Amino acid sequence: MTLREVYDKVNRLSHEERLNLAIGSGNEIATFLQKNGFDGEKSLRFFLYITALFAGADGVLDEDEYRLFIDAFKVDLTYERLNELLKGGFSDEYVRKMDETIDRFPQELKFAICNYGLAFISADGEITEKEQKVFERILA
Repeated sequence: MTLREVYDKVNRLSHEERLNLAIGSGNEIATFLQKNGFDGEKSLRFFLYITALFAGADGVLDEDEYRLFIDAFKVDLTYERLNELLKGGFSDEYVRKMDETIDRFPQELKFAICNYGLAFISADGEITEKEQKVFERILA
């Protein structure tokens, strides 16, 4: 399957299907983090980092990405508060640093992070060119 086919497939997912993708890959990530000594707070921070990476890929947290995060994590955060928590991830320098960090992880974790990211970059049903570039950089 080509990346174009992957993008088209995830763009057609319903919110529920996208939520299942985020939760399923999120569970894989959480299991890895727990096995490697991350406590609850560090794990949550890591999820905020990767959410910022993908949700911020186009420079803005949109309502669909916000709803996906809230539904996946069952947290009580306003849009404004989540946007504030993720804001640092909306830069090229942040993408570079996260790419370097993620490249040091085992391939299985990197794949789970990319699946998690697909859920967020497709949350509004359209993956922009900028989102594709971030995703493909992390995938490489």
